[in-house]
Amino acid sequence: MDVARTYLVQRALEGDCSHVWFTDQDAAYTPDTLERLLAWDVPIVGVLCMIRASTWCMPMAFKGEKEDEPGKYLVLVDEPYNYLREHANVETNDPQAISPIPEGSLWDVDITGCHCLLIKREVLEALEPPWFSGLPGQEDMYFCRKASAAGFPIYVDFSTIAGHATGERIIGVYDFMAHYIFQSLLEGIDVGIANRTTEDA
Repeated sequence: MDVARTYLVQRALEGDCSHVWFTDQDAAYTPDTLERLLAWDVPIVGVLCMIRASTWCMPMAFKGEKEDEPGKYLVLVDEPYNYLREHANVETNDPQAISPIPEGSLWDVDITGCHCLLIKREVLEALEPPWFSGLPGQEDMYFCRKASAAGFPIYVDFSTIAGHATGERIIGVYDFMAHYIFQSLLEGIDVGIANRTTEDA
C-alpha cells in the first residue's frame, strides 16, 4: 500500500493539481465529501471514519503520544461520541454530511488514516519521498508523523462522516456508538454524564 500511495503522489506532482485526494476502495462517502473537505482550506484534512478493529469500533483519529510507549497514540473516543450524539444520526452506519456544519467540527489530530484524506500539494512538495512507508496499515502514520514534523497541521472533519465497507455491510456511526455505550456499561460509567477512558492505539 505504501508503494502504491507514493507512486500516486509522484504521478500527481507531475501535473498541476492543487491537492491529492486519497479514498480507499472500501470507503463509503456522500457525493459532496470532496467539496466539504476543500472548503476547510487546510493542509491536511480527513473525514471521520471508523477503524475495523478486532475488539471494538474506533474512530480513525489519534491525538497524544503515550509517554511510556513512544510511537503509540491515544484514540479520540469521547470527543467523537459527544459530537455525534449531539449532531449526527446515530441510528445508521451510512455516510453522513451534517449541514449546516456545527461549530467545533474541525479537530486537530496527530494521526489519521488515508481512508478518505485530502492533502494540499504544498505539503507533498515540502516532504522528501517516500511520502508513505511501512507495513500495511502503518503507512498512514508514517505520512502523518513526517508531515507534522515539517510543521503541517492535520485535521479531521467530524461533520463529514465516511463509512468503512466490509463485505455486504458498512461500519460507521451506529457501530461506534453501540460499542462505546457497551464498553462504558462494562466499566460502570454513565455515558450521559462522564467521559470514558481513552483507548490506546
